[in-house]
Amino acid sequence: MPRSRISPAEGLTALLGLALAGAGLLLGTGRWRAGGLLAGAAHATFCATAAIPNHPLSGPLVRRFRPEAPDVWLTIDDGPHPESTPAILELLHQHNARATFFVIGRNAARHPGLLQDIAGAGHTLGNHTHHHCTASFWTAGPRRIAREIDEAAAAVAAAGLPPPRYFRAPVGMTNLFVAPALAARGLLRIGWSARGFDTRARTPAAVVGSVMKNCRPGTIILLHERGPAAGVRSLAPLLARLEKRSMRCVLPSDPELIVDGAGQ
Repeated sequence: MPRSRISPAEGLTALLGLALAGAGLLLGTGRWRAGGLLAGAAHATFCATAAIPNHPLSGPLVRRFRPEAPDVWLTIDDGPHPESTPAILELLHQHNARATFFVIGRNAARHPGLLQDIAGAGHTLGNHTHHHCTASFWTAGPRRIAREIDEAAAAVAAAGLPPPRYFRAPVGMTNLFVAPALAARGLLRIGWSARGFDTRARTPAAVVGSVMKNCRPGTIILLHERGPAAGVRSLAPLLARLEKRSMRCVLPSDPELIVDGAGQ
C-alpha cells in the first residue's frame, strides 16, 4: 500500500531545500542580509538534526520491537577484534543468548574469520560504517556516506557472508543524507532504548545499572566490544541479571520492529 504521508525527515528536507532556494533568490536580488539569515538558519537546522543521536528526525529509526515474550535485543558495536570477539562469543554461548554485532568495515576486512565465527554461532551482523568516524560522519555528504556504507558491506561480503540488513551510525548521529542512502540499499537504521555507556571509565555494576534502568520487553540494548568497561567485563553480569528477570536475548524479525519517523 502506498504511503499517504511523507516522513518527518522527508518533510524537513523539502523545507530546507525551499529555504535554501529562497535564500538564493534573495541573494541574487541583492538582499544580502535576509538571504544570509535564511541560509544560516537552514544550515543551523541541518546541523541541529544531525547532532541529536538516536533520534528519528533525520530519518526512520528502530529503537524497540514488539516481543512475543519478555525478550530484548542485544546489540554490540565496534568489532570484530581478536582480543574481544572470541570471549564475547563464548559468553553468549554459555547463556544461550543471541546478539547483533554492528561491525566496523575496516575491522571486518582485517578479521574476516571472526565475522564467520559470529555468523556461525547464530548471531547477525550490522553495518557500522567502514571507518567509524565519530566526529565527522554526521557532517558527511551523500558520496561519503554511500562510500562508508558500501565499503563496510563489501568487507562483510568478502568474508563470504551476505551484506548486513541493519545499519547503525557512529555514536548514533546521522544527517538528512543518510536516510535516502539507506532506503536505496534496503537497510534499516537501528538505534537503542537502553545503553550502558561502557566506553567510559565505569564499573561493570554501573554499566549494568544503566542498562537495567531502561530495560523492559522489546528493549534494544547497546554495548560495545572495546572500551574501559566494555566487552565481557560488563556483558557477563548483564546477562546474569537478565536471566534473573527471565529475559532472553533474541534476534527479532523485521515485522516485530517498531520504526519511528517513517511516513504512514
